[in-house]
Amino acid sequence: MDGIYGSLRPDLVVMGNDPLLSLCVALRRAMCGESVLIAPDTLDPRSWPKPDYAQNALAIFNCWDEVIAREVVRQFPALPLPASMPECLTSLSQACRETRRVRMIDGTAFQTSRGYIRGDRRREVLFPIEPGRRDSAGLNPTWKFLARRLDRMYFNHRELEFISAGAVVLTSHPSYFVDATSTAYSFVGQARQDKPEFVDALARVDDLRSASYEGMPQCSQV
Repeated sequence: MDGIYGSLRPDLVVMGNDPLLSLCVALRRAMCGESVLIAPDTLDPRSWPKPDYAQNALAIFNCWDEVIAREVVRQFPALPLPASMPECLTSLSQACRETRRVRMIDGTAFQTSRGYIRGDRRREVLFPIEPGRRDSAGLNPTWKFLARRLDRMYFNHRELEFISAGAVVLTSHPSYFVDATSTAYSFVGQARQDKPEFVDALARVDDLRSASYEGMPQCSQV
């Protein structure tokens, strides 16, 4: 934390409910020298973009295949070929920790400031949502697994704390608390408009490629 208002100023916030893509984006940007915060988030039913959203979200939790493993290793050749999703996430989280530039916000969802905070217009301001106002049902259970493997941060909700991010990457559809219309936001994986209709192994490979060097804006630092 810094400043009288307890603000964080990461280069990038990775927000959404896709742990695999979140780790891949975070690791890639950390390898470029950027500071990254991972902010798990989910949708309550009134925010669902379409009725079958829950089915696709469940497929994200459960989908694993060798083609997914090979795509991860293609993007990060230093990692061993994982035999399972837990093994893959463990390798990615360990690599993130080794950069010393990646942290995970545990137990807090965020909302956009919608202009209430004045400051650098080139940065996106995010406030923690008051406990009890946010339904966390549907949050990928894998986040609990990762919370034990990543460096974590907590918001105490008793002081005015907020995040001032250089950019935000969404890995899943944003909740109604988040106005993602500004140029600070990029969309990967299931947050994209042109994502595959059905979530299977090949669709997950497509999600991963959307978050790769080829599919993302270039790092701001090298």
